[in-house]
This record gives sequence, C-alpha cells and structure tokens, in this order.
Amino acid sequence: MTAGDEIRREGTAGKIKMRLNREYTIEKIASKTVLMPMGQNVLDGGTLFSLNKTGEWYARALEEELTEKQLFDRANQYFKPETEAEEARLKADLDEFLASLKAEGLLEC
Repeated sequence: MTAGDEIRREGTAGKIKMRLNREYTIEKIASKTVLMPMGQNVLDGGTLFSLNKTGEWYARALEEELTEKQLFDRANQYFKPETEAEEARLKADLDEFLASLKAEGLLEC
C-alpha cells in the first residue's frame, strides 16, 4: 500500500476543499519566502510564517481550492518520488505542513 492509497481511503476528509487563508500572501523577503499577513491581520499582530522550498510549492498550490488528495497528487507529479518510502515521506511532509497551517490559522477549509 502506498501513501496515495491511504489518502484515497480517507472518505469525506479527502473531499474537503482547502486553500491558503486569503488574509495572507506569499512574499520573498531577501532570500526567504514567507506567508505575510495582510489587512486586519497586520493590525491584529499576525506573524510571518517562514517557508522552505517545498512549503513554498505547497503554499502556491494552495492559492486555489484543492482537496488534500488533489494536492498530494499534484505534489506526487511535481516531486516524482521514485520509491514507496519517498512517497510516504512526501505524504508525511504534506500532513505536517497542513497541520502547521491549520494550527496557525493559515488554512481555510
């Protein structure tokens, strides 16, 4: 069984569309890529969320509404894992990234 099979069996959770919080924008600051608060979030003390290259790819993909399965399928096509272990790592990284976004209020579902 691959990580993709696990996503397909999630049931309704795999069908919920999500996107990056519209109150944040992806910006380059010097050599860093961050999610930067906009509008009221700036006044409310919203913080920058630093992204590595993989996180930047996920965040840019999440500028449109996608299900977790759609996001994983796109990541699979882009990163092209060659083994089941690499695919499982990709899924684990995606899960961790989405959990971080949710915890910081940066993901709309």
